[in-house]
Amino acid sequence: MLVTARLGEFYGATALLTDLFRELLAIVVLFFAGARYPMTGIGAAGATAMDTTLPIVRKTAGNPFLVTAIFSGVVLSLVAPFLLSYILSLFD
Repeated sequence: MLVTARLGEFYGATALLTDLFRELLAIVVLFFAGARYPMTGIGAAGATAMDTTLPIVRKTAGNPFLVTAIFSGVVLSLVAPFLLSYILSLFD
């Protein structure tokens, strides 16, 4: 929504689709590399590691990595709006 308000509908839709494809890629990474490289899978999941992909993290990486996934998701969810606003302010 921030991108759409600043740059228009095309870039807003592009940002939404990019986020969707990143989440799908994170699910694929978690399934194929989550057991062997759990931190890579959590990193690929980004902010969705605390909600959408959390069951997949639990299944592939195991319970010891749940706290890491939740903490990572919370931090990224809190930082993302500020970072996005800063980056969008560079386009003015």
